[in-house]
Amino acid sequence: RLINCSSCSSSSSSSSTPSSIPLKTNDINGIFIDDKYESRSYEIAALTQRCVRNVIDVVQNVEDENTFPGIWVPATGVLPAHVWLSDNRHIVFTTAWRYRLELICVDTTSGNIQRLFSPHAVNSNNNSIDLINASVQLLDVYQHDREENLGDYLLVNVSAPHVPHTAFCGSLSFKNASVVVDWTQVNQPGCARNTAFTTKVHSISHQIIRIIRVVSNSPPSPPAIDFSDLDDEMIAAAMDGNMTEEELMEKIADANISDPLDLGELDEEEKDKICQFEAILSYPGDCEPPSDGFPLILHPHGGPHSVSTTAYTSDSVFVAAGFAVLQVNYRGSTGYGQSMLESLPGNCGTQDVDDCMMALETVLSSYPSMLNENRVSVFGFSHGGFLGCHLIGQHPDTFYRAIIGNPVVNVPYNLITSDIPDWCFVESGIDFSSDCVNPGSADGYKNMFEMSPISYIHRVKTPVLMLLGTNDRRVPSGQGLDYHRQLKARNVETRSLMYPDHHSLNGKVSHYCNVAVNSLLWLQ
Repeated sequence: RLINCSSCSSSSSSSSTPSSIPLKTNDINGIFIDDKYESRSYEIAALTQRCVRNVIDVVQNVEDENTFPGIWVPATGVLPAHVWLSDNRHIVFTTAWRYRLELICVDTTSGNIQRLFSPHAVNSNNNSIDLINASVQLLDVYQHDREENLGDYLLVNVSAPHVPHTAFCGSLSFKNASVVVDWTQVNQPGCARNTAFTTKVHSISHQIIRIIRVVSNSPPSPPAIDFSDLDDEMIAAAMDGNMTEEELMEKIADANISDPLDLGELDEEEKDKICQFEAILSYPGDCEPPSDGFPLILHPHGGPHSVSTTAYTSDSVFVAAGFAVLQVNYRGSTGYGQSMLESLPGNCGTQDVDDCMMALETVLSSYPSMLNENRVSVFGFSHGGFLGCHLIGQHPDTFYRAIIGNPVVNVPYNLITSDIPDWCFVESGIDFSSDCVNPGSADGYKNMFEMSPISYIHRVKTPVLMLLGTNDRRVPSGQGLDYHRQLKARNVETRSLMYPDHHSLNGKVSHYCNVAVNSLLWLQ
């Protein structure tokens, strides 16, 4: 639907979505971005003389890693202030493309999409930097006057689990209808004040773990087959029910979980039953694992409609301290197509939990000498905290410790206290109406409670560190405190830390550091 299509933002910036973005030609008056509720999947259309012409549609299904998954503007969902190139034809921005942030260029005339950053085409000041699987975030576009026949410049932030945020400058030139970029590194990655920590970070290794599920249309949670590489015969047999999971596991014992799945010549109906997503496993690369393996931290992202990427994050603190970290892009994550995202609402607490467990079991069985299955902890904020509490409740004998930040533990409670009550409706699979903020029936409340981690609290054994913000309006701290009190009443080891901060607990550097230090102490 069109919202204020006749009203454009100023010539110096792009307005927040959904809205129009101005162009500099008389033929095209703007770009319209249609926000698909919380998914941040966008449909781009060019406005030409009051007519709407689609440039990029929402992508429903993604076949493999090379298939464009649709536009998923990360984090805020707002495009940078400058996205247009000086030819008034191409726009450049960052989008989530499965487990990476990709810099893409869209030809608004043809709809062609081009990935602009290649690690093999970088003039680096440090030739030892490995940028394979790196994520790229656009910072700014500088336009030259086209009459001077000079190219444009891009400034981007490039990072990876082992590469702190590094600036690169790209010099653009136009060749036919394509854009050619020559990249030059601007600064050295690293933490100038702590050489020892920088060395630790640069030594981090990571693997992309590919998870495959054979899904059905039977709600609420599709059956799982926890393996990561099948040939076409095995897939067909699995879908037809002619092969047991044990038989499949026997045949694929030596499969490489880092290889992408080739769907071969399966028909469209069969392909629709195969679901692939990834997890990112980071671990110390500068030393041999201990005799019992690295302790592992399972870190599901929040949202739930967001994504974990290969961009550098504070998880490096855990890896530098000797832990392995597993980030899981469970079904419902952005960057995997609209259909996979929309499979989660109504299945929260089951589908996402099952996906996290499948990823965990996959890496533990695949790296038995590197990872310690007896020292698996879970760390999560917001919906990641929701998942953390579900995991320790549904799988009480799996986790050594849990660190939970501002979690949704009681959805009915969150419904009447949160600044986004519609989240509770959507993720519960209940229709939302802004003029009636209640589930409409006792069954609605019952469904919300049953999808809540609090319904499993009687099974929890894992020691829990609760991190709460007193100023959190998204997930008010009362439900976290109630969870803490109920654990104490059941004699489960627990500690709660309160910060005068908002939902992300990163309002001050001191808070951020305090969370990191206390988390590491809790995991010992």
